[in-house]
Amino acid sequence: MYQAIVNGSDRFEISPELLDEMEVVYDEAGRPKAVIFGFHKFQIDVVGTPGSRQTVIYVEGVPFTIDLQNEVDQQVESLGYNERRNNEHKIILAPMPGHVIRVDAVAGQEVERGMKLITLEAMKMENTVQAPEGGKIKAIFVTEGQTVSKGDQLLEIE
Repeated sequence: MYQAIVNGSDRFEISPELLDEMEVVYDEAGRPKAVIFGFHKFQIDVVGTPGSRQTVIYVEGVPFTIDLQNEVDQQVESLGYNERRNNEHKIILAPMPGHVIRVDAVAGQEVERGMKLITLEAMKMENTVQAPEGGKIKAIFVTEGQTVSKGDQLLEIE
C-alpha cells in the first residue's frame, strides 16, 4: 500500500491494484505524457528527478506536488523520525565516494526540498545530492574538484 501526499497536505491511499488499473502513455523520449484511468485520459507532464520520492506532476496544466510513500516511509513518519525540531541543523553527508564536480548552493541561500545542491561524479556517473528538506544553507564544507569519501560532510542546512 502506498500513500500519496498531494501539495503537502492531502493524503490518498494507493493500492497496487489501483496502479494496475492505470495505463501510462509515453512520448518518443520515454517520458510519461498521459495517464488513462477508467474511461478518462489525462495529459501529464512530470517534473523532477527520476526515482525521487517527491516530484511535481502537471495534470492538464495544473501543478501538483506529490510525495509518494511506501509502507516503510509511512512507518518512519508515524514514529516521528521525519519531524524537524526547532533550531535543528542537518548535516548532509556524501552518499558515496567521488569527486565534487559542481556546487549549486551558496551559504545563506534558502532551499526547498528536492533542490539540487551538489553534483558528485562516481565511476563516471553524475549523482545529484538534493536537499532532503527546506531550510537555509548554513555552511558548505566542500569545493569543486575536491574528492570525498562516503559519509564526508558536504553541507549544513538550518
